[in-house]
Amino acid sequence: MQEKKQGDSYVERLAEMDSTLKTVRPQVREFDEDLIIRLIETIRVNKGEKLEIQFESGIVMEQTVDYYD
Repeated sequence: MQEKKQGDSYVERLAEMDSTLKTVRPQVREFDEDLIIRLIETIRVNKGEKLEIQFESGIVMEQTVDYYD
């Protein structure tokens, strides 16, 4: 029963994320702070070159950042 509840919650968060993305105009190329606040829960820096991005939906993405002097 708990797994079903978590699954339903995950589906609801994905639906919310999808509806938020549909409100954004694709031609917008500047930073949109309101959109970021609605979509991203946390960003963590791991070992200086890797970012771990956790979305409000629960999806976690890891991104390597190139560093140049």
